[in-house]
Amino acid sequence: MQMQAVAMAPVDFQAWVDEQMQPAAQPTDAAVERGLAVFEGQCTRCHVVNGVNGVNDDQPSKGADLVANAAPDLTHLMSRTTFAGGIFDLYEPDGSLNRTQLEAWLRNAPAEKPAYAEGRRGMPAMGLSEGQIDDVVAYLKTLGARPDMEVIAATEVHP
Repeated sequence: MQMQAVAMAPVDFQAWVDEQMQPAAQPTDAAVERGLAVFEGQCTRCHVVNGVNGVNDDQPSKGADLVANAAPDLTHLMSRTTFAGGIFDLYEPDGSLNRTQLEAWLRNAPAEKPAYAEGRRGMPAMGLSEGQIDDVVAYLKTLGARPDMEVIAATEVHP
């Protein structure tokens, strides 16, 4: 797993902390609702999204039973600059979503980053259709605010 640290002014750091404490936004359109339904049925066995798995929410949406809780918390995925253990950029240099890589990951994660053989850790291929991938991406795009361009520019991922 690759990691980077970003130095911030205390006021900016506190704003980031406050944003990270908020639950996920609720779906606002049909594609996002479909993406949430796929996420609940396929992804919540391993991933947490506050407000979806019953974490920090009095009336959670109920998806698949959480059985692992070892996969990344995706509540604020879009506030990050990388995904898949920090090996892929989440954003293009112009600040747009790196949709091609994110879709490739959702289509067949083991082809993009092999799972750890012992213990079978890693994201499996979920067998999603192209329509489901589009809907999941629509949902994931609602999970947090994009970082400032300075933060995106400072990210150094070398696949």
